[in-house]
Amino acid sequence: MRIEFLIHVTAFEKDDKITFVILSRTDEELTAHIRLGEYCTEITVQPKSIGSGVMTEWK
Repeated sequence: MRIEFLIHVTAFEKDDKITFVILSRTDEELTAHIRLGEYCTEITVQPKSIGSGVMTEWK
């Protein structure tokens, strides 16, 4: 059995900021929610793309 993920996300913290990188493997535009504690942001992920963002207020 093979499981394929449509979105891959990785993140790291530096200088009191969280940077995340999103990889979309799907042929469709998707909405993703990035949550950290009580904070949440919604982003639109384009088909077959790589995107990134920075969260500055999360503590």
